[in-house]
Amino acid sequence: MRGAPPRLAIIVAAGFALLLLGRVFWTPSDPRRGMRPPEPEPPADAPARAAPSAATRPVPAGATAPLEEADGDPIADMDASAQAWAAVDLDEMRTMMPDNLYWTMGFPTKDPAVLEQREAERARWNTEYGKVLSNTATPEEIDAYYAERERLSRDYAAFAGFLLMKYSDKLPKRDAALLKLSVELHLARLQEIPRQVLEAHERRKKQEAIRQAWLEEQKGFEGGPPGPAAER
Repeated sequence: MRGAPPRLAIIVAAGFALLLLGRVFWTPSDPRRGMRPPEPEPPADAPARAAPSAATRPVPAGATAPLEEADGDPIADMDASAQAWAAVDLDEMRTMMPDNLYWTMGFPTKDPAVLEQREAERARWNTEYGKVLSNTATPEEIDAYYAERERLSRDYAAFAGFLLMKYSDKLPKRDAALLKLSVELHLARLQEIPRQVLEAHERRKKQEAIRQAWLEEQKGFEGGPPGPAAER
């Protein structure tokens, strides 16, 4: 991302932070949100008031105290964040991890073809997940579904981890904290996957046993002794 314009840097930064946390959609926030309206100018003969200090200056709605480091100006914060993210070398990251799913499923884009492909892939995952939940997936489909989830979390954790390893001292503290949280969440998901796979297989086996018992019962009814009408 070397030499990237500030707006692109902001978009990519937001995309990293939100998409690596598992968010599907990203909506750019209004930089004016949370800003107080300007106070009316005092009369010319009114005594001058001292400007509030950083310690007593109210924090804008939805903001946190660290924003005061940039004089409480959200636009200035965005500019500073853009400059920090502009130091991220995406070309190097593509070279280091060219097959990472983040490039195909998470990297911010407005390309209609890419967005359509992503939606189709997510729809396919949702269909497979529905089969797992309803116990209609085959053993192979269960393993394939969770293998995809495992790869997604591994790739996203690796991507965020690389960013932290190389740029944590350059990125804003808030963004670095989000990346760290992303790594922790995806690692936690990876730890849960073996248990989820085992439980999915056990549910499928129970469902299959119930189905087989019902089929045997139906065969018993069909092959039972003839009724009185049949005997006559």
